[in-house]
Amino acid sequence: MQKNAQDKITPVSAHSPPRDSKVRLVMLPGLAADERMYARVREALAIIPWDIMPFELVTPRLLVPNRGEMMKGYARRTAEALHIQPHDIIGGCSFGSMVASAIAVQIRVQGLVLLSGALDSSALVHSSRMFNRIAHIIPFPLLQRVLASDWFLHSIFGEANPADIELGRAMLLDTPEQTLRRGGFLAATCELEKPLTVPVHALHGADDRVLHAPEIDHCKLIPSAGHGMVVSHPYEVADFLCDTVGAAPIAAGSRSYGR
Repeated sequence: MQKNAQDKITPVSAHSPPRDSKVRLVMLPGLAADERMYARVREALAIIPWDIMPFELVTPRLLVPNRGEMMKGYARRTAEALHIQPHDIIGGCSFGSMVASAIAVQIRVQGLVLLSGALDSSALVHSSRMFNRIAHIIPFPLLQRVLASDWFLHSIFGEANPADIELGRAMLLDTPEQTLRRGGFLAATCELEKPLTVPVHALHGADDRVLHAPEIDHCKLIPSAGHGMVVSHPYEVADFLCDTVGAAPIAAGSRSYGR
């Protein structure tokens, strides 16, 4: 089992930025998603006064993987594009969490945050791993049709309202073809090259059908949440991020989850 520090990640460390700036919390999106998946989390965080918010949330889009590029090189290129520094906290959802893990192996950042995430492909349920392995050979119109279907989106989001489903479909249809194809292959074949030496914190949906909960100490679960919990349970996610980075939990609109 992957060990991780039990203490919260805090903005005060040997690698912290100057006191008048905030720690960057860089959260990468899922494979068929973009920064829109974090919009409701941002709304939940907006109730916290800026002067006591301990981090700046950065939600970039994924780079399109290059032909033949493996996860190590893709993660390095992502880190360079985002100017990741040791005082940053890196994380992500689903595929984005695997990229973040590969970055954290190469750059000793302040911490790693997994949302519906994993350290590598070993956490993928069998059907997800097989589908991602063959996604690059499926005709793209058929691949899009399957991924954008109500059946598939409901399997991702679990407990979700129609707006969640439509957001998922919109992000999927806007995802470049080679991001889906090559990114899916990377998700199905990546391995953590060496043990992590940074604190790792994870929040996972108890009903996630895509990824098994990561095998780390103190992984927190949201009951009844599926793989799309970042969209469907924004207050729990915002609460977790604040608690992890060191701020007081959000009270308004927050619902309890396993600790």
